[in-house]
Amino acid sequence: MAVIAVAFGAYVYADGSRYLQTIVINSVTIMVVAYSWNLISGYTRYFSFGQVAFCGIGAYGSAVFMTKLHMSWPLGLLAASAVTALAAVPLGWVLLRLRGIYFALGTVALFVALSILATNTEWVGAGQGLPMPLITDFNVILFLSLAIGAVAIATTFAVSRSRLGLRAQALGADEDAVKVLGVRTLNVKLTMFVISAALAGMAGGVAALNAGFVTPTTGFSDPLNTQSIVYTLIGGVGTVWGPLLGTGVAQAIVTQFGPSAAREVEIALGLLIIVIVTLTPAGIVGLLNRVRILRRGVIMRPRRTDRALSVAPGWLRRFAPYDGDAILDCRGVTVKFRGVTAVDDVDLRVAEDEFVAVIGANGAGKTTLFNGISGYVPRAHGTVRLAGRDVSRLDATQLARAGLSRTFQVPRLVDSLTVWENVLLGSLLDSKRREAQDRANLIIDELGLRNVAYATVDRLGPGTRRRVEIARVVATRPRVVLLDEALAGMSTEEIAEVRHAVEALRAWGVEAIVGVEHVLSAVRGLAERMIALDFGRVVAEGSPDDVLEQEAVVNSYLGGTVSEEEEAAPRAAVARRVAGEHAEMAMEVRDLVAGYGQVRVLWDISMNVRSGEFVGVLGASGAGKTTLCRGLTGACTVHAGSVRLEDVDITGRPAHVVTHLGVAHVPSSRELFPDLSVNDNLRLGSVDWSGATTERQLERVLELFPEVQPLLQRKAGALSGGQQQMVAIGRALMRQPRMLILDEPSTGLAPIIVRRLMQALRSLAEDGVAVVVVEQNAVETLRAVDRAYVLQEGRVVFSGTADQLRDNARLAKAYLGSDASAASPATELDAADSLEPRPVAAPPDR
Repeated sequence: MAVIAVAFGAYVYADGSRYLQTIVINSVTIMVVAYSWNLISGYTRYFSFGQVAFCGIGAYGSAVFMTKLHMSWPLGLLAASAVTALAAVPLGWVLLRLRGIYFALGTVALFVALSILATNTEWVGAGQGLPMPLITDFNVILFLSLAIGAVAIATTFAVSRSRLGLRAQALGADEDAVKVLGVRTLNVKLTMFVISAALAGMAGGVAALNAGFVTPTTGFSDPLNTQSIVYTLIGGVGTVWGPLLGTGVAQAIVTQFGPSAAREVEIALGLLIIVIVTLTPAGIVGLLNRVRILRRGVIMRPRRTDRALSVAPGWLRRFAPYDGDAILDCRGVTVKFRGVTAVDDVDLRVAEDEFVAVIGANGAGKTTLFNGISGYVPRAHGTVRLAGRDVSRLDATQLARAGLSRTFQVPRLVDSLTVWENVLLGSLLDSKRREAQDRANLIIDELGLRNVAYATVDRLGPGTRRRVEIARVVATRPRVVLLDEALAGMSTEEIAEVRHAVEALRAWGVEAIVGVEHVLSAVRGLAERMIALDFGRVVAEGSPDDVLEQEAVVNSYLGGTVSEEEEAAPRAAVARRVAGEHAEMAMEVRDLVAGYGQVRVLWDISMNVRSGEFVGVLGASGAGKTTLCRGLTGACTVHAGSVRLEDVDITGRPAHVVTHLGVAHVPSSRELFPDLSVNDNLRLGSVDWSGATTERQLERVLELFPEVQPLLQRKAGALSGGQQQMVAIGRALMRQPRMLILDEPSTGLAPIIVRRLMQALRSLAEDGVAVVVVEQNAVETLRAVDRAYVLQEGRVVFSGTADQLRDNARLAKAYLGSDASAASPATELDAADSLEPRPVAAPPDR
């Protein structure tokens, strides 16, 4: 690409056409401003709609230095660029504390304010502006513009491959999560803001030199502001070559039509943007990436990964060992939300080399306790001491640098980055480049991530994602790690892998671990001590066996015991009705082949669900369960087969059409609107906002989930995982669907909540709704459903009644990824009920 640019510059110079040179100078000016905008908006995702304000500062600065202070034009341009960068420091310090639309509006206000200031300030010529020195040799301006274009490209390339660029991309994806890695996000944003401002100021100075004067209209050019943004969108936001390609293509269109066809140019560019956004939202670069052209290189990828590592003593520790009583000492931690006490006077003391498990039903305050300790939400009362130091007033970034790190309920990784880059992001904390690379390499090897080291995180399953998050936290070399539901939503094999990673934490220098967990069978062997919460208060504390035997814990968390009669009665009632001659077919699937684009995930899926039937779909992670949900609801590509809803063929129909026909889909991510209240989220699911039908259905939802009633006015984003799941299901039910499809509804829920959820779903089935639940939790699912299908590698390998599947421990162990013997004794099936697996053929060549 650089060779092409140099060759083009040489051609323009040799051609000697003043018109062509003018086009090139204007195009390069726009391109440099586009690169300026791309650095702050493409990498950090802080969208600036007033980036041209810094062009104006650079233009006026050049005029002042050259005309009033009589500097030479090279020195004047450099001085103006430096002044622009200096001006960006206080401006960025203020603006970058805003987020989202407020930052965008702030940059627009800056642009407008500076334009008005220039128009009304006589010292800079007011509306008449200032003259620029006359450069008679036009080639000087040509090569000057090409030089600043090269500087813009080189700067973007250097930043994109540096720790600054890595951190900028990470905070652009999830700023709050990056703080747990000790990244000073304001410093990163401010540095990117200043660099981008310097480039824009340089472009403004060259544009003014080319024009021979600067006025408020030319210095603070609104068309230039718009062009820089639009051209970057066309080329590819957040890429090295996007602004160059976008400017080249757009300017070619402008040149083709000529200046007399301004309207035609606008139409052509508008059509181009529509095509780009529709076909490739990542722009031209994204389109080229599909054929492996201009693909982004891995940041700081080491040249070798198999060399012997020579490390100094204490290389895995940032801190000297602590010899006090409690390395983490939290006293009276209290967290309130609008007067509601979520965590009430909780004490948590963790000694060195101790693993403390925190359990409790959903909404008990476990994650809120972690948020209060780790600085993500303010505490109303309480103190936190880490290794004897009072860290109560530190924020999340400062706590991470002090040695307290954490994971999240849902791994908050940077999906666009590779596993290597995510781990390196943590390893760079207080480390030089070579040392950070060595540590990241070693951690990736130790946690079994070498085979996916250079794969982007968005391609990984939940178990691998969790190991990557743990690896990233370990790379920061913390004293104490807070693990928030590290084993949620995984198969037995994945739980074993993550548990191994957790066990390895101490070997990596972690001095203490506190874990919130619902998978008691796994955490009992890890924890030396357990604390149970209920409604924000500690109700039990001691050894795991002692805590789990206490009545308060059994009732609030485990929900007591369920008799065989209670388990069998609802299922038997439904089975009798389904078996009746009047039961209607709700959905019939035949030979379904589906996937994403040209990638096929499901092969020849056939299944049926009757009205009032509760059907489970089971399988390990990666078996194709989520893709099946999307295939049934029009959210992925269907290559072959058919899906019929009663007598209507819905194969391949858009998701909104399938929803209007009566199919409600609750994805595993829940997709609630976090800033809206629970009441608003529920009503958004209804056909109309209010009315008698909506009110009756809302009452029905609150009957199914009485826990939601007191939460109606709370924001959905402030709810626990279990509460959010209830609201998501309730919103789906507000439309009164004929069929309900749920993807992994038990993920992150306490046993008692899972049991209540399954009871509510059985109640829906009894009311005639066809219910399909896709789950990894085989034991609880088979307790509730009437029939089940088992997926393996995108195919149905078993199907039968819940009792047939539940009573065969061999099948459960092989295909469900769970120890069925814990739920029921192993029995042999009669020949008539044989569930021998169907042959699994290799998928055809694509």
